[in-house]
Amino acid sequence: MTRRSRIDVSKFVVWTSSRRAVAPGLLGAGLIVALGATAAAADWQPAKGPLMTRWWRDVKPAAAWPEYPRPQMVRPNWTSLNGLWKYAVAAKHDGKPAAFEGELLVPFPIESALSGVMRRVDEKQRVWYLRKFSRPEVHPGEHALLHFGAVDWEATVWVNGREVGQHRGGYDPFTIDITAALTPHGDQELTVAAWDPTDAGTQPRGKQVRKPGGIMYTPTTGIWQTVWLEVTPETYIGGLVITPDVDKSEVQVDLAIDGPPPEGKIWARAFVGADEVAAAEIPASSRSLTLRLTKPRLWTPDDPFLYALRIGLSSGDMVESYCGLRKIEVAKDGDGIPRLLLNGKFVFQTGPLDQGFWPDGLYTAPTDEALRYDIEITKRMGFNMIRKHVKVEPERWYYWCDRLGMLVWQDMPSGDKSIKANEPDLKRSPESAAQFERELQAMIDARRNHPSIVMWVPFNEGWGQFDTARITEWIAQHDRTRLVNCASGWADRPVGSVIDMHNYPGPGSPKPDGARAAVLGEFGGLGLPITAHTWQSEKNWGYRSFTDRESLGRNLIDRFNRIPALIRSPGLCASVYTQTTDVEVEVNGLLTYDRSIIKVDVEQLAQANRRLQEPPPTFAAAVPTSEQAPLVWRYTTDKPGDHWTEPDFSDGGWQSGPGGFGEPSTPGAVVRTRWRTSDIWLRREFELPADIRGELALRLHHDEDAEVYLNGVLAAEVSGYSTSYESVAIQDKALAALHGGKNLIAIHCHQTTGGQYIDAGIDAVRRGASGAAADAGGWRPLFDGMTLLGWQSTPFAGHGDVEVEDGQLMLKFGEPLTGVSYTGDVPRDGYELELDARRVDGSDFFVGLTFPVGPDPCSWIVGGWGGGLVGLSSLDGMDASENETQRVMEFQNGRWYHFRLKVTKAKIEAWIDAERVIDVDREGKQISIRREMELSKPLGLATYMTTAALKNIRIRRVDAPAR
Repeated sequence: MTRRSRIDVSKFVVWTSSRRAVAPGLLGAGLIVALGATAAAADWQPAKGPLMTRWWRDVKPAAAWPEYPRPQMVRPNWTSLNGLWKYAVAAKHDGKPAAFEGELLVPFPIESALSGVMRRVDEKQRVWYLRKFSRPEVHPGEHALLHFGAVDWEATVWVNGREVGQHRGGYDPFTIDITAALTPHGDQELTVAAWDPTDAGTQPRGKQVRKPGGIMYTPTTGIWQTVWLEVTPETYIGGLVITPDVDKSEVQVDLAIDGPPPEGKIWARAFVGADEVAAAEIPASSRSLTLRLTKPRLWTPDDPFLYALRIGLSSGDMVESYCGLRKIEVAKDGDGIPRLLLNGKFVFQTGPLDQGFWPDGLYTAPTDEALRYDIEITKRMGFNMIRKHVKVEPERWYYWCDRLGMLVWQDMPSGDKSIKANEPDLKRSPESAAQFERELQAMIDARRNHPSIVMWVPFNEGWGQFDTARITEWIAQHDRTRLVNCASGWADRPVGSVIDMHNYPGPGSPKPDGARAAVLGEFGGLGLPITAHTWQSEKNWGYRSFTDRESLGRNLIDRFNRIPALIRSPGLCASVYTQTTDVEVEVNGLLTYDRSIIKVDVEQLAQANRRLQEPPPTFAAAVPTSEQAPLVWRYTTDKPGDHWTEPDFSDGGWQSGPGGFGEPSTPGAVVRTRWRTSDIWLRREFELPADIRGELALRLHHDEDAEVYLNGVLAAEVSGYSTSYESVAIQDKALAALHGGKNLIAIHCHQTTGGQYIDAGIDAVRRGASGAAADAGGWRPLFDGMTLLGWQSTPFAGHGDVEVEDGQLMLKFGEPLTGVSYTGDVPRDGYELELDARRVDGSDFFVGLTFPVGPDPCSWIVGGWGGGLVGLSSLDGMDASENETQRVMEFQNGRWYHFRLKVTKAKIEAWIDAERVIDVDREGKQISIRREMELSKPLGLATYMTTAALKNIRIRRVDAPAR
């Protein structure tokens, strides 16, 4: 175990360590703000920056970032040193200034508006900080520890004029024992000097540059995370490494202990709420404990369950922490495709690229609430992962990911020079390489206890990339509980857990290389500036620009809808969309930089993300492309007359030729007719097969912009280029325009530079039922006792809770409804669904079932238990008494009832236990769901004013019509 690295510097000792632990109940407990508020604090205002978030008004000097800063190793009493400090900027080689210039609000960097200064500091300067603090109560033998969350980049620290420590590294926490430097009485003086060369040096810096622009941003100098004090016993816990083992249902806890060797015992306990569920005790001479969990509950994004931990020494010290039980690995599926498995199951990881910048605080979020908001809105959008991009966040960001359920890919901040995709690794200087490796280890050791982090990414797009194979192998050995992405984008080396490509705007997928899983490390970058919410009023940019939210949203959802095909082939396992928010002049965020405007429809994006968890769809050609065999099109390169998209337009003067059309050098093209002009217009008649099964989607390869029409109605509009044939959604109005007999597809493609190509067809896309494979009887489980397979919370959920307890799905009491809806395809020709349910408590027993009864997706029925009533109902403008089938039954509290539903084209039937309670012929019936229970998906389960338990939920196709 790497517990800590020590640096001995003549008169002082400073160390960095992996110090974490949590106790949600103690976060913030015992906080003391040093030396209280001052008159200056009352008058404080931020500097006038280009853009501010709504949280700046919550920033108060007397309580700047008051939350406990180290939530994985909590002691109850601590003192925050955040607040107003005196500051001065001086030449790098000058000593401590005789006079200071003003006041700066810590922990905000001096370049930020929230510091109150907003001043740039270059590589030839040093920023000085000065503040007083009350002497902590330190008894003989105890230690006064001074903690820094992060200082960028080189920090030197004095207490009462005595130099006590120095640290290099802009992203890792460090601690200094200042006991010997304290004076016996009165206020103490703390001085910090910080120097940061930014991109004038070779040290890790991420996206900080001296001349910001494009994808590089304003730098941070000096203190940018919380500064705080705590007092410990003579012998104390200096660090923890918490290692879960899902296969053994164990958690190993390794301790670093500082001070004289402890006497007595070391102990650890795990809790679920107030209940102790595991305990271990070892002699004080040992350092490793194992907690064995008898009923383990795993951590997932859908169920981010955390065990509370208490770890202590019988000699007196005790800390509170937490852990999540989860396992991440790469293993091949039944088709031999390497997949990313979470707790033994393939979970497609979808998330945004997250830069972690703020317009008012730069590297430092205004408040803890703001930090949490970014994760919450990301989760609302349906993402289950965040790639933290070349920046390391404060501990509390990972704490919220742990609690809220968000997987994290953690980048190592980049530095030094760069290489291109086809160039060999850099040859760094020994000093540059050593500093990178020191900070890499410090990052891993400081964040490795967070269950949310599942992947380390040492290099991005060749930035600072050197000794890739050695660095990747070192990480894999140093932390065996996570995956390693050797290089995200560009300069891949055949090592690590994944093969990663960047594809803008994309999406795309690399081909798995047999052992490594295929991931899309970046795609998208769709840009939209929003007036009054940008860093500057003009000259903003994105990888692909739009002028309104509607067109941005359509293009975004279209690109997400192309991902399922890539999951099936070549086997994509994860995708990262660029990016969470706008950052400075880069306006390709899902949110504006100030977080005031969400540019996309949250629910539409959430639905697109949820579909990525379904089994990959299958594609069958309803209207073939020219990939395999040439198909003849009518075409012209002269702009045609009006109505050229209409079926009755006369194209007799156009040429005829086989598809596809373009230049052979275009990636992925199958050119049978050369096209070299800027524009081409195409038309072709086709007939749809009568036995189509599945949704219709375009199969399109375009370079560049293209418009596709079906029977004169716009079906899709795409911009940019693709490098292969992709699935593109057809707009609803165009789908409605299709009919039996002859139809027409018409295309206009426009080319500007580079390759050019156009070809199109129509696929029938079938999405399989989510969950495990069907058994011999055709039944497919939809709930395996731990995970809902292909379900999501319904729009009315949130009034109650949906949880899994002891292998049962618990729909807990809500006002009025609690429920889930199924996101997989429901067989339209006929199916059976069955489950077991019981009432746990509540005034009514109602487990409602909603499902489609015909080709119209808005046609619903409801059946279930409710006040003794079982039946179907329709309130679609008809009298309910004429359209309900009812049967009165008595239900006993706590008893399990078996429910089975059978829907075919001819009949709807339902049984409770062995008794048929619904038997309705569908011919001539208009049956729809009650309006107050409308769902957005075709199959749902809901409780009304009840807590109900469900289990044994499964579905199967019924191919033959009911008797």
